[in-house]
Amino acid sequence: DNVVSIYMYRNHLSGPIPPSFGNLNMLEALHLYSNNLSGLIPPELGNLTSLDSLSLFNNKLNGSIPPSLGNLTNLTILHLYGNQLSGSIPKELGNLKFLEDLELSDNMLTGSIPATLGKLSNLKYFYVLENQLSGPIPQELGNLTKLVAMIMSENQFSGHLPDKLCESGVLRNFTVNDNMLTGPIPRGLKNCTSLLRAVFNGNQLTGNLSKMFGVYPHLDFMDLSNNNFHGELSGNWGRCRNLSTLKIAENNIS
Repeated sequence: DNVVSIYMYRNHLSGPIPPSFGNLNMLEALHLYSNNLSGLIPPELGNLTSLDSLSLFNNKLNGSIPPSLGNLTNLTILHLYGNQLSGSIPKELGNLKFLEDLELSDNMLTGSIPATLGKLSNLKYFYVLENQLSGPIPQELGNLTKLVAMIMSENQFSGHLPDKLCESGVLRNFTVNDNMLTGPIPRGLKNCTSLLRAVFNGNQLTGNLSKMFGVYPHLDFMDLSNNNFHGELSGNWGRCRNLSTLKIAENNIS
């Protein structure tokens, strides 16, 4: 019961994760990534209230994410990407008040993003790309003032982008390509001078291109192609001194 860390990553482990791991109540790190583990994530892992990092990525885990993981209130890292997880993202994950890194990409997750994730006030990295998530991106995600990277591409998100994104000025990577998003670029992103990479292609975003973007001193890559933007190119792009790639193909620009 005094085990503090389990590091068994990058092996050839197969079969299910033992539910008895949930009895290791001193455990602070459980890293089982890059194996051939299958079956469900045991709900008993929700008993590991001392856990700081849970990394199960790149396995063959299936079933849904247990809501009991919302009990892991000391967790800073939750990596479940690269599995075959299905079902929705549990609203209980909004209880993880110290969480800095939430990566759920490359699964088969469905449903919408729970608004409770807007309570993750320490979140820096939020990756849900390559799932089957839908519905609008909750306005509450605009409350994540420490967010550095938000990558939500290749899902079925619809509706408008949250208004308050990047109001704190630390967002560097915002990637939402290949969804069904509509409406304009919100003011928060227009004024987001911290941006390094912004990827919007393959949506149905609209608005006047000459008015919706500011000057981004650090921006390296911007892809706006395959949307419904109109208007003329703004002189602001020429003031983005680090911009190496600007893609605006397949819009309605004059």
